[in-house]
Amino acid sequence: MKKTAVFAATALFLLTQGCSRHTPPEGQTEAITPADSGQTPILPAIDADVYSVSPTEPRDVLVVAAASGLEWDESLSGAAANLAIDLSSNTPIDAASVRWAGLKSGWPYPITYAGMELVAHQANCPPSLLENIPSHSHVGIARARGAAADAWVVLSTDVQRVAEPFSNSQELNTVFGLPFSNSEGLSFRAFGATGEMQSGSSVTFDHEGEWVIEVIDDNLQSLLLRAAIYVDGESPDYAPIEAVSAVFEDIDGEILSMVNEVRAHFVDGYLNNEPLLTSTARRSLQAWMEEGTPSPPHDELGTVTLTGTPTTSVICVGETPRACIDQIYWSAQQRGALLNANLSGAGVASQIVDGRIHAVIHLAGQ
Repeated sequence: MKKTAVFAATALFLLTQGCSRHTPPEGQTEAITPADSGQTPILPAIDADVYSVSPTEPRDVLVVAAASGLEWDESLSGAAANLAIDLSSNTPIDAASVRWAGLKSGWPYPITYAGMELVAHQANCPPSLLENIPSHSHVGIARARGAAADAWVVLSTDVQRVAEPFSNSQELNTVFGLPFSNSEGLSFRAFGATGEMQSGSSVTFDHEGEWVIEVIDDNLQSLLLRAAIYVDGESPDYAPIEAVSAVFEDIDGEILSMVNEVRAHFVDGYLNNEPLLTSTARRSLQAWMEEGTPSPPHDELGTVTLTGTPTTSVICVGETPRACIDQIYWSAQQRGALLNANLSGAGVASQIVDGRIHAVIHLAGQ
């Protein structure tokens, strides 16, 4: 089966719905004349060592016009700039690209809307990219120059609670508290490369390497922020999974290949494709499609002879295999299963629903 990635050059996608919308002032795209706009794009920094909210004024005159009446944020716009550079060079973009761009630019909050489009050089931001921005949200807007066109990217986030700035680099054995002036009702989830998931009011970075930390609103059970923390090290230049392909075949095979690609950075041991686990994953996927939730791994794995072996499962949803695995990788709850060194076999089952891959991965040890 072949499927073209949904992030084409003129992609416009909405990750959340149901919010009130911001409508740009009538005629705002006409406010800049060609004489005023005759400059190359001015991009905000795409890399940052500190996670923070940075409301300020853009320096690109066309971005100034596009951001009129909006809360333009330099950190979030750094993520938009990263994506605009990719778009201008015809690099395929998926949800994993958006997630990584935010982490690299120092934006830890979930990006809920992203719109992007290629236009003629010096053309204003397409109004359609601004029409779906939820009101009262932080906005990132940037444009980048390609050989034949300018790439515009618009991102937005509804920040529920603003965190105090914090570094993406921490020393070994640091006890890291919740970065909020009022942390009532909030808690951490965190996972590094080994060990168990930590939770509570603080995280102890007890081993080196890359960690993912999440802050959860305990009352709403909603994610407030997610950040990558590097203990006794620096952030890498590239995303953990290689760039997405524009066209892909054998989705299950590509998902397993990407799982092994990620594991190779952390643990020894290749996950083999196990037909028995593929069969149980398919049954779990069928339950997910029919009942709305995948059956727990022990329900399916308990029907086969795997006495004494560790078993677990993870699920993901994404428009590409990479976006699917990236969702697991940046989840403090699921990363541990992905990187468990005691596992040796896996089975994958997936189905495309409304243009998005829904996948179940069953894993077991020897």
